Amino acid sequence: MTTDTAAPSPDTRRLAALGLTLAIAGAAFFATKGIVIKLALAQGVDSITTLTWRMIVAVPIFLTVGLIGYRKKLAEGPAGAPPVLDGPTLLKTLGVGVLGYYVSSYLDFQALAYISAQFDRLILLTYPFFVVLFGVIFFKRRVTGLMVGSMLMS
Repeated sequence: MTTDTAAPSPDTRRLAALGLTLAIAGAAFFATKGIVIKLALAQGVDSITTLTWRMIVAVPIFLTVGLIGYRKKLAEGPAGAPPVLDGPTLLKTLGVGVLGYYVSSYLDFQALAYISAQFDRLILLTYPFFVVLFGVIFFKRRVTGLMVGSMLMS
């Protein structure tokens, strides 16, 4: 008895390798962000200026990815389907995104003026543990094996 397991195509392998490379690069850049900010602070550049330059670089990328995803979602929808995103939902989504991204980045950059880059990264990279902990304490959620594995990995 044989099973038909087709080998992945070269395109699929290339895309998987690209995805893995981008994930590793993103993790490396995220991990070194605190060091770069500390170096800028040491040179006399304030955290607001550093944050502004980060936004100038990052926002166009976020907008591009969002537009590509939105257009893909529109193309996949059947003809006559309700809109993927209506006006009020779009405004709410943008508001939450801007507030969440700006406020969290602002607090992160401001904190780096007072704490070490290592401590800042430790705080940011252990947030999954705190999300699970608060879920257990406030919402009486059960901790599953998948959650424990995810927390250990993070």
